[in-house]
Amino acid sequence: MEPRDEVTGDIVVDRLRRLIKEEGWKQWQAAENVGATQSVVSKWLRNENRPKRKNAELINALYTERFKYPDDPLAVREGQDVMAQSITMSSANGRVSVIPDQLGGTWVIPTHVGSRMGAGLRVYQMVGDSMEPSIQRGSSVFVDTKNASITTDDIYAIKVSDGVAFKRIKIMPKPNEIMMISDNRAAYGDPVVIQKSGIEILGRVVAIFTRRD
Repeated sequence: MEPRDEVTGDIVVDRLRRLIKEEGWKQWQAAENVGATQSVVSKWLRNENRPKRKNAELINALYTERFKYPDDPLAVREGQDVMAQSITMSSANGRVSVIPDQLGGTWVIPTHVGSRMGAGLRVYQMVGDSMEPSIQRGSSVFVDTKNASITTDDIYAIKVSDGVAFKRIKIMPKPNEIMMISDNRAAYGDPVVIQKSGIEILGRVVAIFTRRD
């Protein structure tokens, strides 16, 4: 059995179990999604072995995108937290190239997020507190701009007069109505119901990287 550490402990297998349950995966589908064979996944689920680090990173990336736990210390490994203004990125094999005139260098993010979103991925820095605790001030928020329509209840990037706002959106029974929610209700008040046609959606939030001091 492989040695356990903070990335490859029981919690990662528990996350995989939840993904399998919530997504309705068969074991072979889970194996394909996390870069393993079905027999290996079966051993993990029977607690006979633990995922290797590369598999654990894929599980954590899938889990973060599906359930969005930005404060979970395993959601983003040390060295993967980022802080920047609006950046357009392209990706290959999990490496994300940043436009040089905005910020030099290369960021490394979970392969699943980078390879799936590709050139449609943008990242913004959260400057306010309206979405705390879901999105903390200073967090880097990754937005899939290819998903710029409201198809499910989630957090979206919305174009406003002075930039970008992040709001939780809930689809209402009436066809063109949505509920717009600031998670920090104590400071920003109750949700409001508005016409869907009255806002411009820039994309859906797919990952939140929070800097840990």
